[in-house]
Formats: sequence, structure tokens, C-alpha cells
Amino acid sequence: MDTQSDIISKEKNDTLARHALVMQIALYAGELLIRNGAEMYRAEETIVRISEAGGVYNITPFVTPTILFIAKGDDGENVLYTKDIKKRGNNIAKITLVSDFSRKFVEGQIDVSEAMDCLRKIDKYKGYPYRFLLFATGIGCGIFAVLVGGKFGDFVAAFFASYIAVFISDKIMARSRTVFTGNFVASMFVGIISVISFEIKLVDNLDNIIVGAALALVPGVAFTAGIRDFISGDLLSGIARIGEAILVAIAIAFGVGSILMLYSILGGL
Repeated sequence: MDTQSDIISKEKNDTLARHALVMQIALYAGELLIRNGAEMYRAEETIVRISEAGGVYNITPFVTPTILFIAKGDDGENVLYTKDIKKRGNNIAKITLVSDFSRKFVEGQIDVSEAMDCLRKIDKYKGYPYRFLLFATGIGCGIFAVLVGGKFGDFVAAFFASYIAVFISDKIMARSRTVFTGNFVASMFVGIISVISFEIKLVDNLDNIIVGAALALVPGVAFTAGIRDFISGDLLSGIARIGEAILVAIAIAFGVGSILMLYSILGGL
């Protein structure tokens, strides 16, 4: 028969185990938000809300674009969870799903025991087929090329240039943690396709194609998120994201510029 001290010890262990699970749930939710392009303050707020809804109070989250910390050091608990964020992208659908999960968890519609499975499903969420996204990107960039003064030939060239550029960028980014390489190589292909289109008389000038196709590579989401982080007081994260966006813009400029320079040296334009 268990003594009163045994019962108290068992209850304490059960509480600690539950708190550990809740913090892991909060960590996973924060990781998903960061990996998919959410602002740092949103990740911190989500972590705190999930933790408090699960009965874990007075936690300290520290979020950057590359690493996530959750610490708790009171009530006899000294716990620290960390997560290295190796790859990041932009997936607003997953951000929305995590936000919806957070709201339901706080309202008690999702139990602690099923929360991890819900987050794993969100993590595996595929959304639209990849080829459809590439096609939609090409259509959008082609239309933009027309809007800035291009014709049907500019639409066709910008479509293929952006389609191929995004495909190449995604493949390189899947194997590399540096944002510069993928965007540099992808923008070189934008320049190559633009030059080829000009040489075969598909288009009258290079400007419309380059502007339209490069639109798919421009880090608008990262720059906007960095500004919002900066305004909200997350200075470190804001500076890091804005710096990353500037680096991507430089990579795009260097990639396209190197091809145009080579084309000019070879006698073009």
C-alpha cells in the first residue's frame, strides 16, 4: 500500500511529466512558425499561450531565426529546451494552421495527449502540388512582366524564367543552409533565359523579363517580417531577417548582373 509520501511523489512526477510534454508541444509549435516564415514575436506569444494553457507558467522563450530556447526555472523545475532551426521558408498556410491549433489548444478543444499528433500533421501538410505552385508563380511573374510594359513574348519568357529559377532555388536550398547560393544561381538562370529570349527575337528588350521573373525571388516576406519584428521590439531577430533579405537581394543582383556583363563582353547589347 502506498504511503502518503509515495502518493505525493507520484503526483509530483506526473505533474513534471505533463509540464515537460506541454513545453515540448510549445517548442514544436514555435519551431513550425519560425520554419515557415512567421514573425518572432508571434512565435514567442504562441509558446507562452500554449504553455500557460497546459498549466506551465513563468516560462522564458527566446526566439531567433536560427535557434529556439524555452526555459523554466521556478517551482523546483529547472528545465531548458532548445531547437536548432536548420531550414526556413515561407508557408502562410502552415502558419495559419499552427495559429488555429494554438487557439483550439487554449480553448481546450485539443487535449495535451493529442497535441503532438496534430502538430505532426501540420508539419507534413503538403498544400497545393509543387508543380501547380511553380505554374502559378510563372503565371504571376508573366503577368507582372506585361504590367510593366511587356508584350505576350515577355509573358512567355518571364513565365519560363521564373518557373526554372524557383525550381533551381528550391533544389539548392534543400541541400544548403545559405540563402545566397540558391538565389545567386537561380538569378543567373533568369539572366540566361532573358538573353536567349532576346537573341531569338521573342522579346524586344531584357528589362521586362528580368523584372518580372526576378519577382519570384525577391524576399518580400522575409523583409516585411523583419520590419515587424524590429517594430515589435525584437531587435536581434529584426536585424537578422532584414540582413538576410538584403543578402538575398544582393545575390539576385549579382546573379543577373554577371550574366548581363558576360553577354556585353561577348558583344551583346
